[in-house]
Order: sequence, then structure tokens, then C-alpha cells
Amino acid sequence: MTSFLIVNPLPLALHHYVRALSDTLSTAGHTVEVLPMGSTGAEGTRGLRRIAAAAGTLLARALLARGGRSPILIVWPLFGYWDILTWLPASLRRQVIVILHDITPLRSLHGYGRAAHRVFGLVAKHHPRITVVCHTREAAAELHRLTGVSAEVASHPVIASTENDSEAAREPVIRVLGQFKAARWLHPLEAIASGVGQGDHNATLEIKGRGWPSVSGWTVDDRFLTESQFEEAIASASCVVLPYTRFYQSGVAVRCLELGTPVVAQGTEQIRALFGDDWPGIVRDEHDWMAAAARALDVPRAEVLHLRDAELERCVAEWRRTLARH
Repeated sequence: MTSFLIVNPLPLALHHYVRALSDTLSTAGHTVEVLPMGSTGAEGTRGLRRIAAAAGTLLARALLARGGRSPILIVWPLFGYWDILTWLPASLRRQVIVILHDITPLRSLHGYGRAAHRVFGLVAKHHPRITVVCHTREAAAELHRLTGVSAEVASHPVIASTENDSEAAREPVIRVLGQFKAARWLHPLEAIASGVGQGDHNATLEIKGRGWPSVSGWTVDDRFLTESQFEEAIASASCVVLPYTRFYQSGVAVRCLELGTPVVAQGTEQIRALFGDDWPGIVRDEHDWMAAAARALDVPRAEVLHLRDAELERCVAEWRRTLARH
């Protein structure tokens, strides 16, 4: 049994993720301590306050080098690929495990350029106490292409204890959740809207999240959702659509699995791993979005929760193997 220190630089945004990771590691037989180590201000501050916050974060990370020897799990690279440099002092005494989610972010961010790729590659490939973890083989392959680093792969953690007590709506509710990004694809939503009302396809269509434009046939709630509102929006949906042109892994898909809510999405590596190759909500081609939504609406929540329990076992086994060397 190993004691791990989980460092969460985004305590609000990654609260649920860290809870899931902590549960997964505990189930795998490890002890866990969570350290919410502030942020650079990525969650709201600007200007001098942002610089001061970043300086405080760097100091706190350097001080970890003087602490114990428990391995550290970093759940988000706060400074992009440059982040690895901030963990060099701690890596003199501890094993440092960096979890990378978005190898190439869906929107432009600092710390993801070519120079940062090169530095990250030089450090991660040759440092004996630094390990990189991705959640999908697809993400690991992209990381290797960009930096030359070979990452270990362990599934996005899942929580087992979440229960969905929401009553089913009289009419199906199809939802899209999360902040609008350029990688969101409007064509699937337009296709679903055009199919609703035809034949037996009746449903309420809702989008909840900041920054969304008007989408014909959909009711858009352009507001930030709190954690409890976000969970309720998933739990009370009949299915959730993931209209992405690309993604390595989707936290929304994991939350849907936890709550027993079917998803509609392209058949990415993660979707097939979570829901199976024959999942009814997998979109076969660009003309299949409405039909996939209709198929997903027919899936009982109990079936999704059964898939969740199977994924939980797989996830714990993967993390147990990944961390066995640390």
C-alpha cells in the first residue's frame, strides 16, 4: 500500500474529478491525501492578482521538495507543458505523476506551443521520477507525436456511489451540457431538431451552458451551472448529446455513466470503452444523429448503471497496474 498526495490546482473545476480519483485509488488499496494548491487565477483573477497567485503556487510547489517522500499526482498541468518544470524540485525526493487531459486544447491556451512541447519532452523522457498518464490511447499517441513522451494509460476515474433519484419526465428531454467551444458541432443539434416532431420522435430539446449561440429548435440556457445544477441537469435528462468534432475524453460522458443517463456521441475510444462497441447512442455517420438519439432514449437507466459498475472494476484495475511501480 502506497500513500499518494493528490495536488489539485483547480479546486472548484476539478472537485468531482479529484473525488473520483481519490475513490479509485482508495479502492485500489492506496491511501490518499488531497492538497488543493490554489491556482494562477485561471478561475477568475486577472492582472497583478493573477501574477501573485502564480508566484504563490510556484513557491508552494518548491516547498513540497522539503516535505515527505509520498508520490505526487498532479491532476492538471496549470502552466500547460511548462508545468513540468515547476515540479523539478519536488521530483528530487518524490515520484511525480502528471495527468494530461487535453493534449491539444480545444481552445488556444498559453503553454501549449512548440517550445513547451520540446521542453516537456526533454524532461519527461529522461527524468527517472516523472511519469505521465493519459486517459486514452488516442491521447497518449498524440502526446508521443508532439513531444516524444510515452505516457501510461489509465481510464478516467468513475464514482460508484452517485445515485439518480430524478423522476422521468413525461416527455423525453434531450440535453447538451457545458460551455460552448469552437469544437462544438452545431450540425448534430440541427439534425436532431429537424427530426423531433416527425413520426414518433417527440422530445424537449435543451442546451445548458455559457456562451452558446441560438440554435434552431433548442432552448438555450446561457448560464453557468453550479456543481449541483450540473448534476441535476444530467440526472433529469433522458439522454445527453455530445456534439464534438473531436475529443480525447469527456467528463460529461463519465458523469452520465455515473448517473445512468444515456449519451449520444461519435464512437470515440472513450465512448466505446465506457458504453461498449454496440452502444445504441453511437452515431454511425453524420445523418444518424436523430436516429442515435431515438435509440439512446430506449435504453433503460438500469442498463447504463450496469455498464458503470463494470467500468468501475476496469478503472480500478488499470490504476492499480499503473501505480504498482510507484
